[in-house]
Amino acid sequence: MGMILAGARRLSVKDRRIREGQWAELREAAFGEQEIRGKTLGLVGFGAIAREVARIAHFGFDMSVIAASRSGKDGLPHVELAALPTVLSLADILVLACPLTDETRGMIGPHELAQMKVGAGIVNIARGAVIDEIALAAALSSGHLSFASLDVFCEQPLPADHPFRELDTCVLTPHTAGITAQAMAQMSVMAVEEACRVLNGERPRNLVNRDSWRTIKDRWRILHDCR
Repeated sequence: MGMILAGARRLSVKDRRIREGQWAELREAAFGEQEIRGKTLGLVGFGAIAREVARIAHFGFDMSVIAASRSGKDGLPHVELAALPTVLSLADILVLACPLTDETRGMIGPHELAQMKVGAGIVNIARGAVIDEIALAAALSSGHLSFASLDVFCEQPLPADHPFRELDTCVLTPHTAGITAQAMAQMSVMAVEEACRVLNGERPRNLVNRDSWRTIKDRWRILHDCR
């Protein structure tokens, strides 16, 4: 949500220009800016992060939420599920929160960006390679998209000659959207708790290979009996 607000309200530009003495100009320009309240938030991916973004956007900012989910997960009362082209065409702000796979690599390219509304914004907290960066830079330069808030890039750190660096409509952060002191502490606690469950023969709460749980458990039982 911070990335959404930073892009929609041009916070990085305002911070930089107010230091250059452009107070009056920025105040005047603000009268033409738009609130995110009542806008449509589009989500690509519908895992835990996207669901939390949907909750805050809808109940905190009165946004309509529409999501494209490839996993087939059930929707929520405040979220409409739809195919990707529909999400692209309806979203005022598009948030990418999907994993990077062979299927999602380059998923948002020139064709997909062209389907988005003129003046829409895009936020990437997924992986850089989900977007065609050259196509995105072109969409921003032409004014088709109003902003992009990007926490991830195809190449990290962002190369010195990357076109994003020259665009005022880009908010750039160094892949830190999920990093805080509290998050790192909680990650450590979760890892230890999961390890304890495994050692006790219990099913991990964050099991990736869910379909293989029975096979994994049987293997553990055999190993335990052999000790």
